[in-house]
Amino acid sequence: MRVLVIEADEDLRARYTSIFSEFGISFVIVSSVQEAVSAITDAQFTGSDLSIVIIGDKQQDSYSVTESASYISGSYPELTIVLVGRNNWDEIEYHAMKCGIRGFIPVPFFKRSLINGLSEAVSSYNENGGPVMPDLAGKNILLVEDNMINREIAKEMLDSTGASVYTAEDGKQAVDAFVASEPGFYSIVLMDVQMPVMDGYAATRAIRQSGREDSSVPIFAMTANTFAEDIAKARESGMNGHISKPVDIDSLISTICRNIR
Repeated sequence: MRVLVIEADEDLRARYTSIFSEFGISFVIVSSVQEAVSAITDAQFTGSDLSIVIIGDKQQDSYSVTESASYISGSYPELTIVLVGRNNWDEIEYHAMKCGIRGFIPVPFFKRSLINGLSEAVSSYNENGGPVMPDLAGKNILLVEDNMINREIAKEMLDSTGASVYTAEDGKQAVDAFVASEPGFYSIVLMDVQMPVMDGYAATRAIRQSGREDSSVPIFAMTANTFAEDIAKARESGMNGHISKPVDIDSLISTICRNIR
């Protein structure tokens, strides 16, 4: 569970920080929907995907709770949205659910009521219409990885989606395979960073500068390097995001499903 909280009230922000830290839950707290969108984008780029968004009582922008929920659920349908506030749930439940809110936790809340409420919302969402992985048959994935074991593990994960998986052992092989393919053949490229002959950054730049109509194909770094400078280098080279190693299948599949063409 990784939680994003939209809450400007300082006392509630401190309360969330205390509870989530005690339970070992990864979290980000922002004050507005605009900041929330930036946090979601950053999380997607680094491969540390969020699973829950809490919309609180107080925000620094002019959106209402339901407007915030509608925007987030429409843009990021994979996220479970929970309202935590002083609202009368009986009065707003129908409209809130129509706007994408999947659960409600009243304020003030206790530790267990918060944690249990979030868990129940996620469970209910997954059982009743939560996002499922689509059938990727007909899609072509280019997997670029110089380590044979890592390549085989990643390929096995990807094969389970029904997509056709093509492999390359270094950046040059990847660029050659891309240039030799029909425009639009590859739906997404998963690129290791540290490789012999040509690294992932150089390979990405070569693909972006190839002049092909499909040169904007989604390219995601697959690396254990998650320092700020590594993420900056990935962005500068033209990569769309970052998938952390060791690869988590849920994060991998989630990233592919959001970005594959």
